[in-house]
Order: sequence, then structure tokens, then C-alpha cells
Amino acid sequence: MKKYFSLATLLTLLSLTATSQIRNSTYYSRDNINLFPDSIRVEFPDEQAFVVFELKEYNGNRTLSDFNTNLKDLIFYIKKTSNDKDFTITPHQAKVVFNGNGDKEIEVASTKSIPTKLSIKNNQMTELLPPGWEIIIRKADSKIYIYGKNLDSIEKIVGTDFSLVTTKINGQSLQSIGRKSIKARLIVRNGIVENADIEIKHPGDFLFVHPAVGFGFVSDAFYPSFTLGLAAIFRDRYGRKNHMIKLSEDYLLFTRRRLDGKLTVGPNMGISLSYGANYAKNSVSPLWMTVGVGVISNHRNNTAYDTYFRGNTMRIFASFDVRNNFTIIPEMFLTDDVSNQIYGLRLNFNLP
Repeated sequence: MKKYFSLATLLTLLSLTATSQIRNSTYYSRDNINLFPDSIRVEFPDEQAFVVFELKEYNGNRTLSDFNTNLKDLIFYIKKTSNDKDFTITPHQAKVVFNGNGDKEIEVASTKSIPTKLSIKNNQMTELLPPGWEIIIRKADSKIYIYGKNLDSIEKIVGTDFSLVTTKINGQSLQSIGRKSIKARLIVRNGIVENADIEIKHPGDFLFVHPAVGFGFVSDAFYPSFTLGLAAIFRDRYGRKNHMIKLSEDYLLFTRRRLDGKLTVGPNMGISLSYGANYAKNSVSPLWMTVGVGVISNHRNNTAYDTYFRGNTMRIFASFDVRNNFTIIPEMFLTDDVSNQIYGLRLNFNLP
């Protein structure tokens, strides 16, 4: 019993340590999913304009290197939508959507009623945008936001060589970026990258304690159960919870009626290790399918010792989340020194 108490204590301490590290980190929040994780902001102070690229995956040069040419073409078509002499200097918003075959749809609307945009971070004003010209471009692999005081301000950045930006970013150690993402802010003045702040961010793997209560059947026996697990969650670069490895301590509480008519309870305790994959990746709340293996510790005074579990007993199981808080666990016990098989089924309720 002492060794299991030590295991439970260890699981709790590890979880508290992990939680403390998470709170002090700059990783993604645990519930954040971002399908465009690479963000590159390029500011042009003299032109009073900036561009924000949000990319599914930064690929070196393609998206940015072709940007000024594509922007020049877009501005040409946007100007064709109005003959108003004040069209280029009054606030407007243009939305451009590219479909799968390269065609695009452009929608331009006046934004005279658009309010001034104020951004505040950590109680500090970080950005104040008066009404101006906005161009929003959406593609399958990217989202691009362009802002300028007027359309002429945006047109001035067409001549910028955006390879300067990619060269600056590529100078970082990106060959091993893997699941990480890029957060970059660059200031361009007179055709030169004057300042660059480039950060490589981890997707935010984390540990957490996973308690559960449930009930199950082994052969013809009904038993309640309690599980305390320590799970490591691994994200992909989009912040989705993809994989889980969990170390668990299980308590199976068997009962038996003695000859004097009284009930006795015999806890069978064990440890298990499991691997899980999330089959609801785009959901904030993951649904796991897991497979695992463990051992059951038999004690001579346990109710189930003589009746079900004898000698060394191995447990092989799978689990399936059917809802956020419920898990079905079919399991097989290899008992009598792993020579006999007993099958069981358990339903767990996962505690928050």
C-alpha cells in the first residue's frame, strides 16, 4: 500500500509542478486552436501602412515574394470598381477571396461608419488605427490583412522588395522548426528592414492530472473503480491536442459476501501506461482513443484474489471517449501468471 501512496503523491507533485510552469510560460493557451499559426507583420511608417500575413505554414519565400506583384494587380481591379474621385482617400474595405482554381472575387464597401480601432495589451495601448483603407485577402493557405491611411498609402508599398523580409526571417534557425510557429514583426523604411523582432513559439505541450470514477464488470463481478492519472498532452503546430501519454493508478473495489452474511471489500490496485490519439482534432475538447497495458497488484486478503486474479496479472485495455466526460474501456486480464484470460468492461466518468 505504501508504494501506491507514494505513486499517488508523485503524480500530484508532478502535476502541480507542470501547472506552475504552464502559468509562467508564453505558450499557447490550452484551449487555443489556430489554423494559421505563422504570423508576419510588416510595417511601413513612412507610408502609414502595414501588412499582416497569417500563414498555415511559412514556406520560405513563395507567399511573400509574389506579394507585391499580386497586390499591384488587386489595386488595379479595385480601382475599377468606382469612378468616385474621392474613392482612394475615403475609408473603404476590400475583401478578396481566392477559390481553388486561382480565380478571385473582390468585394469593395465604403466604411465611413467604421470606428477607430484601439488595441490594448497588458493595460498598455499598443495600437491606434484611425479609419482608413483595408484590404483583406483570404486563400486556402493564408490570410492577409493590409491597412493604409488611404489607398495611395497601400499602393506605395507595391514597390517594396519583400525578399528583404524573407531573407531576414530565413536568417533564423528555421530548419528545425517542426511543430513550432513564427511570430515576426518587421519595420521597413526606405527599402531596408530597420528593425525585426522574430520569435519562434512552441505549441504548448502540457501535463495534467486526470482523475476518473467509474464502474465495471469482470466476468460475473460488478465493481466500482477510481483512477488517478498523469497525462502528457502533445499538440501539433496548430495548437490541436493530437497525442497523449498517460501513467495511471487504478483502484478496483471488489465485494464479496462472507459466510456470516457481511460484505467485505477488497481493493485491487495497479498501474498502467497508455497512448492516446485525438479523433476530434478541431474541437477544443478532445476525444481520445487509447490503448494501454498495466499490471494488477494482488494482495492475499483481497476479495478478488482467489476468485478472479491469481498470481501475476497483466491488464490490456483500450478506451474510447464517447462524450467529453465519459469513457468506455473494454479490458482483458491475463491472470494466473499470465496463463488465463478474463474479460471486462468499464464505464468511466472523467472528473474536471
